[in-house]
Amino acid sequence: MMKLAAGSASAHHAMSPKSSRPSSFSMISPLGMKSKASSLPVKTSASSSCSDGEELQWIIFEVEAPKLSERRLELLKGASLGTGASASVHEVFYQDARTGKTSIYAVKTIFDEGHGATLRREFDLGYHLRHPHVLRIHALGRCEEDRKPSCLMEYCGHGDLWGLIYDVPTPPDLGCAIVQAHQLCLFKQLLLGVSYLHRQGIAHHDIKPENLLLSSAGLIKLADFGHAVIFRDPEDPSGACGRIDPFKSLLLGTACYLPPEVWEASPYDPRGVDVWSCALTGRQILGLQSTPWECASEEKDRAYGTFRQGWQHFWDAISGGIPARVTEVDWPYCGRGFKVKEYPSYGLLRVVLAMLHPTPGFRLTIDEVLMDPCVEQIPCCSPVVPDNIRAEHDHRPLSPTARLDSGMVQGKGQKDGW
Repeated sequence: MMKLAAGSASAHHAMSPKSSRPSSFSMISPLGMKSKASSLPVKTSASSSCSDGEELQWIIFEVEAPKLSERRLELLKGASLGTGASASVHEVFYQDARTGKTSIYAVKTIFDEGHGATLRREFDLGYHLRHPHVLRIHALGRCEEDRKPSCLMEYCGHGDLWGLIYDVPTPPDLGCAIVQAHQLCLFKQLLLGVSYLHRQGIAHHDIKPENLLLSSAGLIKLADFGHAVIFRDPEDPSGACGRIDPFKSLLLGTACYLPPEVWEASPYDPRGVDVWSCALTGRQILGLQSTPWECASEEKDRAYGTFRQGWQHFWDAISGGIPARVTEVDWPYCGRGFKVKEYPSYGLLRVVLAMLHPTPGFRLTIDEVLMDPCVEQIPCCSPVVPDNIRAEHDHRPLSPTARLDSGMVQGKGQKDGW
């Protein structure tokens, strides 16, 4: 009998504008079907009806990898979780014939057979990953009904981080935002997940709110490894790290989250891409809304040019114009979106700027970010943090009224300490 750890996957989508979810990607909330209970409806045909008349569809998932004793899984197809340009995602239910236990998963199906190799690569990269902040990928196969390449994945019933930040309505007269303690916890969870990937020799290369899912427990899960790259043999942690050659590979990721070195004609370390995109995603978690530019190139984007000038003035003042790192007492002034008053502390602004260093060799690594006292001391509900900074948070989206009652949101002028 196949054994799986119950627990969505986001459909892959192409480069998106900085301030809105990609127009080709439509998120649909899970139905919360009654069949999440201890038993499923008895199958009488390919489709059945539940007590309220809703039609239920049974599908056969034929497992191609890994090698399992049970090669054909009978699944009850539930709600659509998302549809993109090249894939769709549905929730499905599986009942263990031996124990009678029902578990919920997500099935990602590729529309075009030509993208099957990409899905296979995503499976090969993600199947062996085991971390509380990385989405589990359980099996690769095909649904018998349409023979399309599919992946069986961990289910995350609370959507993605984009939905938590932007799609959940809040009372406009209160100007509500996620409270600071929750913002900081979510940011730290993201960093912990990326740190794990880098230790495994993998760079995600497309970190953004849409690719961060919320599990049933409200934990962040890194998802969608369609652009991920292996930069080092995971069996050799001390081995040399490979670099990405822009002349030999397609542009990977989402334009407004990519660092300047990706737009330059020279090989680069993909880990720096993840650090850069974590900083931009972190700004959004902290309530700074959209990314500050469309493209990190002075020639292509005036807003980024202004940001880059701030760094040059900083270097002129402290190091004779030569690139230098941010210190505890010195950092660049880069204008709106990078002012002390816009961040929980000057220390966190300093960390974000150090993650956005235009020169990749001077940029913080993900572990240096986590070891910075400003980040290290953030109370977090992640199961991987030490007990002395373990917090109890519930990041699952609620209605506006419930969010206010629960303390998840704060009104104008309110501050929330760590």
